Amino acid sequence: MSRLLQVGVADRSGDDFLASQRIVWASLPLSLGVAASEPAQLVAVDGRQRDWLTVATETASSGVLGILVVHPRPGPAAAAVHELAARARDNGLPVVVETVWAAHPAVAQLADSTRARLDDVALADSVAIVAKDDPRSPASVLLDQLALLRAVLGPIDEVTFSASGASGHTVNARRGASAVALSAVRTSVSPAGARLAIYTASGEAHLVVPEGGTAAPARASVVDDQGESVLPSWYESASRASWRRLVEAVTSQQALADLDFLADDLDRIASLT
Repeated sequence: MSRLLQVGVADRSGDDFLASQRIVWASLPLSLGVAASEPAQLVAVDGRQRDWLTVATETASSGVLGILVVHPRPGPAAAAVHELAARARDNGLPVVVETVWAAHPAVAQLADSTRARLDDVALADSVAIVAKDDPRSPASVLLDQLALLRAVLGPIDEVTFSASGASGHTVNARRGASAVALSAVRTSVSPAGARLAIYTASGEAHLVVPEGGTAAPARASVVDDQGESVLPSWYESASRASWRRLVEAVTSQQALADLDFLADDLDRIASLT
C-alpha cells in the first residue's frame, strides 16, 4: 500500500496500552506511521477501561478513518454498542474488535475449512485455560470464548445450564441442533490459552489458540473421510492481524460487523450474569 496512514491511541489511554500498541506498530509495514504532529487516522481504544464505549464513541466523532477496540470488557449495554455500530456504519467508519483468541489469524482459516468439510456439527466443546493472576473477570473470559465460538461456528441460540465459581465456569448451550459446552479453569499449572473441538457424524476439527500477545501459532486440524489435515502454522499475533484487518477495511472501504457481533455477545453475557 502506498498510502501512509497515521496511527495512535485514544485520549485518556494509559502508558502501558500505548507501549503495547507501539510494539505492534513496529512490526507492521511502512504504510503505517505513528502520529506525532498530525492527528491519528487509525486509533486504538483500550477495551479494558470501564468507559471504553464512551471513549470509542468520542473517537468515532473525531474524524478518524478507523477504530480498533482492543480486548473489550463486559459492562456497556448491548443496545448502546449497537447504537455505536449503526453510527459507524452510517458514516462509513470501520471498527475492528480485537479479542484474545478469536482475532488470531488461524481462527478464520479453521472456520473456512470447517464450513467446507464439516456441515453437520453435533457438538462443540470449548475450554479456556486462564492464568490465576489473569485480571479478566469470569464474564470477560466467557465473552472471549463466545467470540471464539462465533468466529468458527456462529453464535449460540440458547443456554441450557450455567454455573461459575472462583476457579472457573461451565456453560451448556445449543446452536441449532448442535450442543455447545463452554468451560474455563484458572490454574498456574497449564499454559494459558483456549481449545475448541468440533464433532460431527463425518469428522472432527480441533483448534488450540495460545494466549494473545505473542506470535506463537495456533494448532488447527480437520479430520474427515479423507483423513487428517493439519492447517498451516501462522506465526502472527492477534494484535498484528487485527491492525492488518483495520488497514484493509479502511483502504477498501469495507463494512464490518464486529461491533454488532460484540453487542450480541454482551447481551448473552448480561443474561447469564
